[in-house]
Amino acid sequence: MRFTITKNRCKSWRDKLSKLVRGITKELNALFFAADTTDIVNLARDIHECSNTATAALGRLLTASSLLGVALKDSSHKLTLRVVGDGPLGYVLANSNRSGNVKGVVQNPHVELPLNVLGKLNVGQAIGEGNLYVIKDLGMKEPYVGISKLISGEIGDDLSSYLYQSEQVNSVVALGVFVGEHCVKYAGGIIVQLLPGANPDFIEKLEERLKTFSSVTDALAQTGSIEKTVELFFEGVEEIEFTDSQEIAYECDCSKDRFFRGLITLGKADLEEIFETQGVAEASCQFCNKKYEYTREDFSEILGG
Repeated sequence: MRFTITKNRCKSWRDKLSKLVRGITKELNALFFAADTTDIVNLARDIHECSNTATAALGRLLTASSLLGVALKDSSHKLTLRVVGDGPLGYVLANSNRSGNVKGVVQNPHVELPLNVLGKLNVGQAIGEGNLYVIKDLGMKEPYVGISKLISGEIGDDLSSYLYQSEQVNSVVALGVFVGEHCVKYAGGIIVQLLPGANPDFIEKLEERLKTFSSVTDALAQTGSIEKTVELFFEGVEEIEFTDSQEIAYECDCSKDRFFRGLITLGKADLEEIFETQGVAEASCQFCNKKYEYTREDFSEILGG
């Protein structure tokens, strides 16, 4: 179920799907994944009626999930990023697949906090202290679950720390969401993963570039495209080569049949009580807010009559 833009608009919100690009540096020092997720984050904001702070947190996690999801090896594999902190936002969750399409939810979407000392949305305080969970469903009996402590709650730093500690991958993770008066004006991210044997000169240049690179959202505003944003990011570091690009979207795969199978697990007694007291059974998708309604006749094989 793909969504279309139906609500708020602003000048920088394009009526198209978001875009993800992949590539490699020409001296084979690093891989990179980057995406302009402005439309995805706008849609998520509208679906969940998020505050600015919640939009930034959910948007960053959706972007990261898409960037990591495209690295999955099979179209049936799924990736879930879940941030659970003791701050007022509660948990933030994003799910993606190999196509880079994503869906997500934040537990308390209406939480708003004052800006931090830098004048930025205070995502770190809104999330608080806790853990990052990386869950990979690779078609095995049990999914792989990786866990690491949050180091800032800003999501980008936390994901970089996880990749280094749990997957032994030296990475740079830059994620950003800029919220305007009525909508998300720019959102996107870049993940750079160093390859084994990366040249120390490249690493040094990359570290120096990070000190002067303002943000992904500033770069998107300046350049107007994710490709030019990546080129600007690597400016003075190394030439790059794009190897792939694709459109990505906010996409929910819920269905009436899926929720029906979930309701069956309640058992005959609980279903009987629902229909006796409410007349119908209702289920709502946490990712897209679509509602499904069932009558007693839908469960006639279980309840009889």
